[in-house]
Amino acid sequence: MTVQITIGATKPEELEQLKSTIAAVRDRSWLSGGLSGSNPGVESLGSTSSPLSALSDSGFGFLTGSVSFLEEPLQQLAGDPSTISSGSQGFQDSGRNVSSVADSYQQSIGPETSGWSGDAAAGYLKTGAELVDGIAGLGDASVALAEAATGAGEAAAKALQEVTTLITEATGKIIMIMQQALAAAQATFGASVAAAIPQAVQVAAEYGGRIVAVMQQLLSSAQGLMKHVATTTKAVTALTDAISAISDLCQQSTGSSGSTATSGTTPTSSSTSMSGTLPTSRTSATSGSTGTSSTTPTSSTTHPASTTTAWNTTSTSQFRPDERQVPPTYS
Repeated sequence: MTVQITIGATKPEELEQLKSTIAAVRDRSWLSGGLSGSNPGVESLGSTSSPLSALSDSGFGFLTGSVSFLEEPLQQLAGDPSTISSGSQGFQDSGRNVSSVADSYQQSIGPETSGWSGDAAAGYLKTGAELVDGIAGLGDASVALAEAATGAGEAAAKALQEVTTLITEATGKIIMIMQQALAAAQATFGASVAAAIPQAVQVAAEYGGRIVAVMQQLLSSAQGLMKHVATTTKAVTALTDAISAISDLCQQSTGSSGSTATSGTTPTSSSTSMSGTLPTSRTSATSGSTGTSSTTPTSSTTHPASTTTAWNTTSTSQFRPDERQVPPTYS
């Protein structure tokens, strides 16, 4: 019985695309507008400061309700930075562990097959290299996801910083308008204060538009980042499928062969019986008769899991009983 198994190669373009994706995520080329500048770090996401509180401190707290929409984005951007940090670190650790497995396997391939030769040995090394590439690719993908998680947190932190700066500027302008109006209130019998309130709201509306622009930049950045994440996820799926295919076919070949390859076995390019036979001689001499001799050929060919693996199981055994001539008896 012959079992023929062929293992497909890992697509190199998937590994190259994954490497370029990792580089793109790391260099933050997906960030839009002012978000691509220096970043305060994800730790700033835990800030709970309220720029509008300066209105109350200056005695104009009655305006807070009219301009409170300025701080709504802050509530959307603020979060727990430890969640982002721990998630990113988890991906980083997984990536390093997987890469370590790939390195260990790569280092073991050569020494374990140093005594092998033939096409099957070359196929084993080729498949082993593909398996190493696939595992290493999964490690790189995990690192890419870690970079994406960190990058997303940093983009949100940058947006938070930009929005906070705009709210602070708007609050400062509003306070200045109200202070000038308050200074003229006595001369205008309070009309200046009444006229200043719409001006203050107008300033808030103007800065609200600028804040919306920052949030749009964040959204655009997130969309760009998600494209890289989708590419990484697609590569992970392809690499996982390739590794699973190699594993399944190796298990199938092992189960079908009924024998186990060892490092002392020399694989050959095709499935053949051993060139020699192990003769077993059975000779019995009685009354001048000689028994026949039978030989039992032994077939044994084993190969490691490789691009093409085949086994032949052939067993031939014939035994012929001794024939004796019994002389007649004379009286």
